[in-house]
Amino acid sequence: MNTKVQIAGVELKNPVMTASGTFGSGMEYSEFVDLNKLGAVVTKGVANVPWEGNPTPRVAEVYGGMLNAIGLQNPGIDVFMERDIPFLEKYDTKIVVNVCGKTVEDYLEVVEKLGDSPAHLLEINVSCPNVKEGAIAFGQKADYLYDITSAIKKKAKQPIIMKLSPNVTDIGEMAKAAEAAGADAISLINTLTGMKIDIHKRKFVLANKTGGLSGPAIKPVAVRMVYQAAQAVKIPIIGMGGIANGEDAIEFLMAGATAVAVGAMNFINPYITEEIIAEIEAWVTENNPKYANRIIKQLKSFKKTNGLDDSFDPYKAAYSSMPSHAAASPAIQQMYINGHFCYAFKFGIVTNGLGIVRHISFYNKDFLESHPEIIVGKKSDSPDEDKSLADSKALVPTLKDFFQKHPLINPKTFLGDAAFDSIGIYKYLLQETSFEKVYIPLKNKLKIEGIDYVVNDDGIPCCPHDASLLMKREGSKSHLRSGLPTMKFVCPKMKWEWDSIAKKTKRVCHCDTPCTASSCGRMIYIYPEQNLRAYPGTIRGTREWDSTYKVRVNVEKSINHFKDSFCVADRKTQNEKTLHADLLLAGITQLITVMAADKLHRHQYIRSLKPLIA
Repeated sequence: MNTKVQIAGVELKNPVMTASGTFGSGMEYSEFVDLNKLGAVVTKGVANVPWEGNPTPRVAEVYGGMLNAIGLQNPGIDVFMERDIPFLEKYDTKIVVNVCGKTVEDYLEVVEKLGDSPAHLLEINVSCPNVKEGAIAFGQKADYLYDITSAIKKKAKQPIIMKLSPNVTDIGEMAKAAEAAGADAISLINTLTGMKIDIHKRKFVLANKTGGLSGPAIKPVAVRMVYQAAQAVKIPIIGMGGIANGEDAIEFLMAGATAVAVGAMNFINPYITEEIIAEIEAWVTENNPKYANRIIKQLKSFKKTNGLDDSFDPYKAAYSSMPSHAAASPAIQQMYINGHFCYAFKFGIVTNGLGIVRHISFYNKDFLESHPEIIVGKKSDSPDEDKSLADSKALVPTLKDFFQKHPLINPKTFLGDAAFDSIGIYKYLLQETSFEKVYIPLKNKLKIEGIDYVVNDDGIPCCPHDASLLMKREGSKSHLRSGLPTMKFVCPKMKWEWDSIAKKTKRVCHCDTPCTASSCGRMIYIYPEQNLRAYPGTIRGTREWDSTYKVRVNVEKSINHFKDSFCVADRKTQNEKTLHADLLLAGITQLITVMAADKLHRHQYIRSLKPLIA
């Protein structure tokens, strides 16, 4: 999937950058993030001389984000050129140097020294106080912004990005001033000015009193300002402010940004930039109609040119041509779920009949390595086949892991959905485990060979002369070695009548057009072992089947509890390890709920954490 973007003629492999001041110069994060995958690394602000920054404390946590008053502490341009630039040169990513200063001359000195460096772009931080103009930030007045942009543009050898402050009355006016002065691009927003007071100590939390607010709390403001700027100018915009996941990034792109920069979330999740790249790529593949339509159009033309019949479906062929996973994260795989394509992680949960989790399998690389019997073949051209194959292949290894860990658990009844409707599944469940009855809905109609009667969708034999008449089930004392009873069905028009001569009841067939010469009527014996799919230890469509399968409601409720009560749904991270940990913690939470409800004799709340706490 091509997610390349261009900023002032500089091509980025994807639209995800780091926000200045949250990523160092990449050295600190290179242990966690493959810098080669990033669209660009934006360095911490660098000045013409070293800056010590503000006194401490200069960082404070607040609802929805953080306040910082670091004061642009940095080692100065000379150390930066000697230490940081050579490090970044080793990576296949674009280098964006953030420049700060207290006077126009300060900025120009840094820009001139960077002129022959490998830096691809310069980001000019105009939120710095202009000491010559009463410490008013360069970015808070349109004429100041115009003047400094114009001066830097004349000296800079690289394209310049003016980083705008949100602490202004009209962001559109500021964007226009930057564009008119020659800026190649703009980035916004910088932090919002905020304050926090410790009411117990009766003092400011930050030594500087005020600080810059960043984090998810500022995202709505940032999106609004990016949109307003995009309406005002034609130059590229780099959007930032509160981006916590791929959806947030896409929201900025829809508002008019060409690229995005991720800031405060780097402190919470050092893997966040890679995750967002993978999420954007997956979303674009799934939602870009031009991409899919182009492939479908080509395949339709191929079908017509080669005279292929209707067995060749361009739409299914297009599906098989789509990437199997996100390039930035192989764990995000393409799937066909509930009638549409998507890219997602996949895991399996085993519960008991009450919907209480007993086992969780995360279908990742480790799972496949521990089960070499699973052969992941080439994607089929049928979405339905790909979905069912994936589920059926995962079930048996999952249950084997479960029984190996819990040898004393010997369940008798299995409930599953139609995705497990395959011969191999039934054989494993009924012949290699303790299960005696398997409740799996049919995915396709039953087909039984070598018979002269009709079988309905539930596997019940019908009258050979009238398929609307179902034959009646009778028990049998005969048992097969598998432990499953032989199933006997008799003519629907057969009645038990008293034989006064023999002094006992006997079967009498009252059919006008009998299909057998026997006075008892037709009898059919079914041997479940010969067709476990048709007769999985129980009869489909019966009252027993319907009432038992309704137990699956508990399982669905359990899944919803995982999504909502335990917050597994709508995760703000797509990191595989974090998701795995969240799932395990959710399972542990549910088990603790069961134990607590039992001890408190409140069994009605075994699946209801919030009511139990209340």
